[in-house]
This record gives sequence, C-alpha cells and structure tokens, in this order.
Amino acid sequence: MKKMLFALMLAAAGMTHQGMYAAARTQSRGIQLKVTTMIKAPIAISAEDTSTIADVKAMIHDSEGIPTDQQRLTKQEWVRGWWIFPKRVTIELENGQTCAQYGLVGGSEIAPA
Repeated sequence: MKKMLFALMLAAAGMTHQGMYAAARTQSRGIQLKVTTMIKAPIAISAEDTSTIADVKAMIHDSEGIPTDQQRLTKQEWVRGWWIFPKRVTIELENGQTCAQYGLVGGSEIAPA
C-alpha cells in the first residue's frame, strides 16, 4: 500500500523513483565543520559536501587569518584491520578532495597537523 501511494505521488510530480534518487544525489548539502585551531580554540565553518579542502582552508583563512599554504588539516577515524581491536588513525586531508570524499558530515571535527 505504501509503495503504491509513493508511486502515485511521484507520478503526480512527474518523476520516477530513479529520477528522484538521482536528484537527491546531485544536491549538495550544507555541513557544519568543527575546526580546532593550534591554540585549541574551536571554530565552526559552514561548508557544503561538494566543497574542496582548499575551499575549507580558504574559509579558515577568512575567519582566522591563517594563510592557506601554512595549513595542514587532519581528521581522525577508527579503522579495522587484521588486528582484533579497532585502531585510531590520523588522515591528512588533501586540497583536491571534497568533504564528501572524506566522509565529513555535519559536526565532523578536523584539526591542524
């Protein structure tokens, strides 16, 4: 019943379920990143999931005045491998990659290296 109602709503809007999912994937989402500065003062940066790390560094430069060529941003995440317990690793964020490629979502924390 729910599937039928959903199909009728999509048909009324002139969309198929494939078109709806494609439209949802192409829309960028605004995210709020928590950036910890060298003096351990947290700041909030509003970005989009399609923003590159270079864009995030430019936003930090605008708010804090730190030159982009002097910034090295990192994030920490838990990974599992052949060992028994999860291990926390630090990943350096590269300029050409986007926030979505690194899995940065609202509330993600990044820090200087």
